[in-house]
Amino acid sequence: MKNQKAREKIQQALYDLIESGNQLSDIKVTTLCQKAGINRSTFYDNYLDIYDLADRLKVYLVDSYLTFLKNDQEKSILSLLRHMSQYPETYRLFFWFNLDDQLTKNHEKIKQFAYQNSRLKNPYQHLFFISGLNAVIKQWLANGCQKSPEEIADLLEHNLAKLSE
Repeated sequence: MKNQKAREKIQQALYDLIESGNQLSDIKVTTLCQKAGINRSTFYDNYLDIYDLADRLKVYLVDSYLTFLKNDQEKSILSLLRHMSQYPETYRLFFWFNLDDQLTKNHEKIKQFAYQNSRLKNPYQHLFFISGLNAVIKQWLANGCQKSPEEIADLLEHNLAKLSE
């Protein structure tokens, strides 16, 4: 339990440093530990270095996303957006680590929505829509989810309809 709390503090400190504009290569263990309010030895009890922390955090983010998908009864884009609005920090990190390909690769509804949708016959249209979907979600998270998940889902539906005309 003690290690779990330390890891949470470390992850929160990393998130805060990233949000304040730091690149991973610029973050030092000492700075991270000061921000987290822990000793360097506590950091090294849990991680080898900053890159080990980042790698483990990426695995955690993808696992959390996949767990959500597995347990999501609705399996809709709207339910994903609602989940993202509940955990915006997690998903901002998700995009910061360039894990957005996991969204489309693992979300059946998104694949069905874009890839298997017969209205989008051209593969470039699929790519355009998926890139746009990721960009809209990323910007929505960056703006603090000011619009509701329903508004974003409607925007995506509307753009898909326009694209397939």
